[in-house]
Amino acid sequence: MILATFAFFSQLSNSMHLIPLVWLTWLLPVILFSEPCFTQFGGFDLPATDTLYDHKIQSIFLYRNFPEKESLPFLVIGQQGSVQLEFDYLIPSPEELYYSIFHFNKNWQPDELQSEEFIKGFQEEKIYSYSTSRNTKVPFVHYQLSLSPGQFIVSGNYLICVYTKQKEVLFTRRLLISEQLFNCTVDFVSPFSHDSKRTHQSLEISVKTHDVPVANNDQELFLQVLQNGDYNTLRELKSAHFVKADGFDFNRPDELLFEARKEFRFKDIRTLVSRTPDIQYWDEKEDGYHAWLIPDEIRAGRNYYTENDINGKFLILNRDVLNPVTESDYAWMHFTLKTGYELDYPVYLYGAVSDWQLKDEFILKYDDSRKAYTGQFLLKLGYYNYLYAYRDDAGKVQTEDLEGNWYETENQYMIMVYFRPFGSRYDRLMFVGQYNSNL
Repeated sequence: MILATFAFFSQLSNSMHLIPLVWLTWLLPVILFSEPCFTQFGGFDLPATDTLYDHKIQSIFLYRNFPEKESLPFLVIGQQGSVQLEFDYLIPSPEELYYSIFHFNKNWQPDELQSEEFIKGFQEEKIYSYSTSRNTKVPFVHYQLSLSPGQFIVSGNYLICVYTKQKEVLFTRRLLISEQLFNCTVDFVSPFSHDSKRTHQSLEISVKTHDVPVANNDQELFLQVLQNGDYNTLRELKSAHFVKADGFDFNRPDELLFEARKEFRFKDIRTLVSRTPDIQYWDEKEDGYHAWLIPDEIRAGRNYYTENDINGKFLILNRDVLNPVTESDYAWMHFTLKTGYELDYPVYLYGAVSDWQLKDEFILKYDDSRKAYTGQFLLKLGYYNYLYAYRDDAGKVQTEDLEGNWYETENQYMIMVYFRPFGSRYDRLMFVGQYNSNL
């Protein structure tokens, strides 16, 4: 497992840069079509998802301690700790930015709570911590924000909305606040279905409620599981197989069955001054640096081999500078997937780098002369995990035809247990836990 520790410095000298004309051309659609943040009643009027609304925002991290280890960030009411929100804004000098926090139900739909019922202080707060980039071809401002459990009144699903002084949304990020009054035990078992034994992973979960009375588990208790922090893999159960005095067992055969996928692909792009095993060559053009990466091939149908990964995440790292956060540059990374022929569906770069979504800005196009799919994406120097993905006939994200599945793949599973007793106006989050399929 690749481990990294972020060393952040807040006192850096400011430097002014001019944005090249080609950058203004690329950013103009973003400036013209930024989303408004609030309805006239002060509620949130956008999807409660991890969404990027302005492409000048890059390299978003929301984490507690180690972003490469954490599938989803969460805090526990009444305990010590904090989460850090960090991101780059590709502008030459700082601007005033603000954030607001909203509460949602277990399915990320608006609930009945007013802001004074779920958060202390003002709902709109300014982001005060920032530092400008240093000696980079692409200018940016790095913003930081810290949140602690003491700011939250109740548990549940929260969304952080970051926006400009004009209330134009830049991006949103999910955050979980738990009470940790329940706990879970997890068993990874062989799938019951013969067809899934070598391609899928199956879980059995026991929930202990301790002294919290759950009168009707079918209507009050909800179990959610997702793989590697990817909400496209979400499974929800509300009917336990066995009911015990102090808990519930969710252990019906293959009720929690997940495609195992393969270990994530990776690219090590931590330097601008030399080649690496993943970089064919560098070039400097008018619109910035360009790196042509070693081409990839389809892995479906190929033998599985063990390889350490960080489960779809990415890290900002640089071998040539002391402070990668403000001294690492952005570059156009050229990805290639060799297929030999054009497929029946568009191909996307997929992972935390794309917010676990199939985005137009991460699509690869088929190049008949190379018999391969190619795409160039603006990324900060670092270490990146990813998969190649597509949308199936049902509109769901799929990787099977390009990556394959193998039951021994190491995956992280997040388990959330929600509790909504009769008469309650919101879903309490009673437990959040992360479990590894290979431990």
